[in-house]
Amino acid sequence: MRHWSRYVGQDRRFNRPLQNAYLGPEYTDEEIQGAMRDADLVFQRFDAIEEEIAGLLSKNAVVARFAGRMEYGPRALGNRSILYPARDPATSTNGSTSN
Repeated sequence: MRHWSRYVGQDRRFNRPLQNAYLGPEYTDEEIQGAMRDADLVFQRFDAIEEEIAGLLSKNAVVARFAGRMEYGPRALGNRSILYPARDPATSTNGSTSN
């Protein structure tokens, strides 16, 4: 891409350091809740989210977490996550893997 940008004379546009990994869109709580309602999904909002997630995982629940802007990069930062208890053998059978 850098070579292409030099060809069209826009080299400086792609030659800036990455300011942060949050490059995706961000949604308000109202937008998220509206989308969940439209999809007929059950959801709850908690002030002490970490404690609630830990409790759910200790009961072998699967938790979807959606917060802030989407991230870019080789490692998830947690804003878009599906969490599950890795101690369950069913989560790593049939050739599937998890990070």
